Amino acid sequence: MKKRLAVFLFLGTVFTLAVNQLSCSSDNPSGPQQPPPDTLQPEVMFASPANQSVISDTVTLVAQPQGGDSIAYVQFYRNDSLLAGSRDSTQPFSFTVDLTNLPIGGTADFVVKGFDNKGDSAAGPPLVLYHLWRPLISDPDEAQARDISKVFIRSSDSTVEFRVVTNGNWTNYKSSTAGIDVALFIDTDRDRSTGDTAVSNNTIPLNDIGADIRAIIGTHGDSLWQFIDNGQVWGPVHGSGGFAYRKIAADTNVFEVGIYRSRLVGNPDTVYVVAANVLLSTNPFVWDWAPDAGHATYILGDMHGLFPAPPLPGAEKPQRLATGQAVTKSPFE
Repeated sequence: MKKRLAVFLFLGTVFTLAVNQLSCSSDNPSGPQQPPPDTLQPEVMFASPANQSVISDTVTLVAQPQGGDSIAYVQFYRNDSLLAGSRDSTQPFSFTVDLTNLPIGGTADFVVKGFDNKGDSAAGPPLVLYHLWRPLISDPDEAQARDISKVFIRSSDSTVEFRVVTNGNWTNYKSSTAGIDVALFIDTDRDRSTGDTAVSNNTIPLNDIGADIRAIIGTHGDSLWQFIDNGQVWGPVHGSGGFAYRKIAADTNVFEVGIYRSRLVGNPDTVYVVAANVLLSTNPFVWDWAPDAGHATYILGDMHGLFPAPPLPGAEKPQRLATGQAVTKSPFE
């Protein structure tokens, strides 16, 4: 009896072990479990400056980890070429770039790559920067004296600034025969039903915008105006509430002007812009629109403090009309 019981217990133990072995083989037919494959990448992205910022002659690129695997070091690239000496293994990762040779309004494209200790690497989102100014409008040469060629723009927390380039120089920009009469029209609410929609006694459409602000530079004065909807008239902006600065010289084809952002009605984040220059030496006047049709769109606040502060208001005295020179009624009315 005892022998039969012992054999029975032995056979039961063997059966239990066999069942357990089969169960383990079924759950994991390949044997002991292996750790999951490493799919994490050394992800990194630019922390500053912001994409599409306007920068001065030098800029410091700063990058930071973006989740993923730990980063051993990063390298910075410009136009797909590794920047010599840009390897950095200490957070925050940074590298300073000299852009002195880049033309005004030129772009520089950057990428940062993260590397881990396993030899893996990953590139972050690209970064595009503009040198000193951002191109806003490029207008074809229409063979008119001093017609508009390019309009650049930039902004800070307190100002929005324009740089206008014409085809051909002026000697005295105030001259009615050899100067300029340029207006920058700004639609601050992007609504054509508000603001001014036509010039020259309502005979010439202001492209497709309803202008709320206009800045005039040239023969008919250096002045800033705000459109008053309920009176359908332009009212001048005087004193410290007008231009932040003007930079206008003789014997050149470029001027710059800054407007306080507080003058932009409604504190907008996006504006429409149209520029015009009037050739007063012909009869009738010849208009040059930039762009020729439609408008340019600009998002304010995408460039902050990365360029020198503009000169103080009045730092450069505007030129005056020659003695005895007549001033006609402004064509911008």
